[in-house]
Amino acid sequence: MRRVDTAAGFADALAAARREATNAFGRGDVLLERYVGAPRHIEVQVLADALGNCVHLFERECSIQRRHQKIVEEAPSPGIDAAMRDRLGSAAVQVAKAAGYVGAGTVEFLVEGDHFYFLEMNTRLQVEHPVTEEITGLDLVALQIAVARGEALPFAQSDLSFAGHSIEVRLYAEDPLRDWMPAAGTLLRLDIPEGVGIRVDSGYRTGDAVPPNYDSMVAKIIATGPDRATAMRRLAAVLQRSWAPGIVNNLPLLRQISRHPLWESGALDTHFLARAELPQPPPLNLVQGAIAATVLGWSERRDAYPAPTGWRLYGRAEQTDSWRCGDQVAKVTWSGDHTGLSIVVQIGEESAQHKAVFRGRAGDALELEVDGIVATWRVAQDGDRIYVHTGLGEAFVQLEPRFPLPAGAAEEPGAAVAPTVGTVMAVHVSVGDEVEAGQRLVAIEAMKMEHAVLAGEAGTVAEVRVEAGDTVDEGDLLVRIEPVDQD
Repeated sequence: MRRVDTAAGFADALAAARREATNAFGRGDVLLERYVGAPRHIEVQVLADALGNCVHLFERECSIQRRHQKIVEEAPSPGIDAAMRDRLGSAAVQVAKAAGYVGAGTVEFLVEGDHFYFLEMNTRLQVEHPVTEEITGLDLVALQIAVARGEALPFAQSDLSFAGHSIEVRLYAEDPLRDWMPAAGTLLRLDIPEGVGIRVDSGYRTGDAVPPNYDSMVAKIIATGPDRATAMRRLAAVLQRSWAPGIVNNLPLLRQISRHPLWESGALDTHFLARAELPQPPPLNLVQGAIAATVLGWSERRDAYPAPTGWRLYGRAEQTDSWRCGDQVAKVTWSGDHTGLSIVVQIGEESAQHKAVFRGRAGDALELEVDGIVATWRVAQDGDRIYVHTGLGEAFVQLEPRFPLPAGAAEEPGAAVAPTVGTVMAVHVSVGDEVEAGQRLVAIEAMKMEHAVLAGEAGTVAEVRVEAGDTVDEGDLLVRIEPVDQD
């Protein structure tokens, strides 16, 4: 999908939409539709058998999304009353019957005020079908199989009702520090606690690799209760305790959403993330991450060497490490003895002193006392990267090399690199072309989404390293531009 606001932007949007459609479905057909400004995204679950029977299983609210990719779904919608529910359900059944549809499917609408508009029909079960199962008590997978065997639906529309409220969130492997690009890696842990009203659907577990070849969803977390308030409380609690280190993911964003007043009020539309004014990226506690990494490193060195690290005949030697999280670097100066560690953390121009005492470690639980407060933080280590979960928030930090590494070709001026692992869909420039800053150079598809690589500065294309169909890794050099001579 592409939103086009001016005639000048139409050609590029059309070409990009056709590429994505052709790659995904083998057809480049494109529909032009009216843009609806601030709608709810409401979908209706339908079931139809081969005998002409068709029913709807009520609606799902799917308005919280980014780049048209759903993040949170719930049933029923907090913004749909009984009259609108009947209208939407009747329209969905009408669409399915008109198409002669057989099976489980979803008819999607945009709802704005008292009006609704047909968007599309998904001729399959969708990711969010569990919330419908939870409020209706029906097994949609079993019903779909029964219909495929030629059996009649075991109920009529008048037999159907729902009770309670169910909410699903999608745990994605994506990097909030790189504009939510899809991420890949190995799950050092996948810990989503069980509880009353909590259901988890996942194809992954601790130790599994998340590859770059497929959709980036790792798990679905579903919270159900007798009412929306109970379901929201259960969801917020399980998200706060969930942890998936080893891959960067959207758990911090999900936690923010689950406690936001707009979300709690049910005032939802497809621009929720912008209206909620959530910090982007979500805040990661770099200070706590740096402290945890320092204490963890000190404890491992202490266990490995009989003599204390940094020992001198007169006093203690201070040591300095630098830990990076995205664009921020925490410079940590520390010294330690049998009473604990004195730590100074400096981020930019701000610095603060902390006292940390190591109390022990059991598995991934690091027991410590920070500034007089005893806490247990969970830690996971992958090489020189440390993941930390404090119970209130998360951080991941990576040790900066003490000596700068030589600059690679991708770090040279004018280098345009791949932002993620993916497949090159189109190359828009050739050697010798003159380009402007911000001009589209290459289109890369990663996990069903197309990403444009833009020129960082004006100049002349000196080198093109890729062509359509190539597979690239994150950081690979795609195009090199000879910058315009500033003189």
